[in-house]
Amino acid sequence: MIDLLNNWLQSSKKVYLILALVGLAAYAVILPTQFKTMDDQISIINNPRVHGWDQLDEIFTTSFFHGNSYYRPMVLVTFLIEHQLFGLNSFFYNLTNVGLHITNAFLAFLILCRIMATRQLAFLCALFYLIHPVHWEAVANIPGRSIILCSTFFLAAFVFFQRRLAAERGMGFLLISLICYLGALLSKESAIVLPGVLAAYVWIFKRQNRIASIVNLWPYALAAMLYLMVRRGLGINAMNFWATPAELGLGVLTFARTALTYVAQSALPVEFYYDHTTPLFLSMTPQAWMVLGVWAVILIVIAVCWKRMSPVIQFGLIWTVINFLTVMQIIPIRAPQDRISTADHFLYLPVLGLLMILVFAVNWLFTERVRLNPRIQVFVIGGYALYLFVTLLQQNIYATNQVAMFQRSLEHHPGNIRVRNSLAVCFAYAQKFDKAEFHYKQSLLVDPLNVDALVGAGKALADQGRYAEALRMYQRVPDPMIFETLYKDNLDQVLTALNRRSLHNY
Repeated sequence: MIDLLNNWLQSSKKVYLILALVGLAAYAVILPTQFKTMDDQISIINNPRVHGWDQLDEIFTTSFFHGNSYYRPMVLVTFLIEHQLFGLNSFFYNLTNVGLHITNAFLAFLILCRIMATRQLAFLCALFYLIHPVHWEAVANIPGRSIILCSTFFLAAFVFFQRRLAAERGMGFLLISLICYLGALLSKESAIVLPGVLAAYVWIFKRQNRIASIVNLWPYALAAMLYLMVRRGLGINAMNFWATPAELGLGVLTFARTALTYVAQSALPVEFYYDHTTPLFLSMTPQAWMVLGVWAVILIVIAVCWKRMSPVIQFGLIWTVINFLTVMQIIPIRAPQDRISTADHFLYLPVLGLLMILVFAVNWLFTERVRLNPRIQVFVIGGYALYLFVTLLQQNIYATNQVAMFQRSLEHHPGNIRVRNSLAVCFAYAQKFDKAEFHYKQSLLVDPLNVDALVGAGKALADQGRYAEALRMYQRVPDPMIFETLYKDNLDQVLTALNRRSLHNY
């Protein structure tokens, strides 16, 4: 069996076939899943920009969501294409996510074949990446398209950069790589770190003329600068910053605490849930000092052992750190109740670096130290792959039931207004208006001026015939903002119902 597997892995087509079949088996359960009440409504269902080709210019000149923070036109283009071909049939939107994720596993395999010692190790790393449960949030929820599509372009840019280095005349590969890099930038902001990853690859694996090779990365730096200039010209460059250096330090330290969990979850995935958040350190508590101490020890060990480390481990560490830069709270990603966002999908690209380290370390342990029988090695590796697969399948089953998915999130963070409001919408769609009212009012206990909750609670009260209470709820709305149309329509209905009741009583 071992010889048969090795023979199969010598054929790239068979490797892709295995990855495709395993990926489809792991994610098939999510394909019939309907649109959810989260970003699906804003980015697809109620987004006129993806409902016709005449909106294409607006897609490339406006923010992804309302406001001026996100610029992801390539994601909206994919939604536009799907809407033109399939309408609002969510099956095909889910299928696209799964297809992109499997493609990312293919690209990871191509990258790893030039990094890992053997094709077998490259395959194992790509397989673990494909079925790692941390990807459930990005793949099983349609708006996760931004991170998946960005990663597709990101990894493709890396593949063609590798081929450029290997080719005597690599200008064609360079051009394709740059086009892919632009595609990644237009899919998600986090792609801006690609030049750093490429520089690390050159420094570690291309020791001859590496300074000159790094200098020759200037087209990528130029592409990043042009991207930032375009965003600035469009006015889509709003960012939040920490008020003081002390707050910045506490924010980064809070992420450092979560990073320890991320490292553990990459090897032994447990306890995933939607829209993960972490309590923010508000001062240097004993736990904060402990996190600081742990990371100080880790960094000292890495510094001392760096020159003795394998290039694979060095690159895996740098890959992970660089791909975490955009989410490590240097620019805050805040959540309600003094928390920071530490979503599972933040690990989508960084986990590939952690898996490089894991696969290399386990192979070294099995071949250099323990020297296990090859059949036992296959049994252990197969068992671990099965564990990843089953855990991922469990997460995907959760993702098919948005009520269960949201309730599980609220068990971990009851004050998550974003999730609670979405759960309320689920109950409203199911005509369980009393439950919708309950959850909206729970959100208002956390944030009394939350417009989504105020408008939703008013609608839930009106749907129960409690028009006077609904009117009082609408009167609390300071500014309906993006809910203006819904607010006015609901308010008109409430006022009409109250007038009818008044005339009837008269």
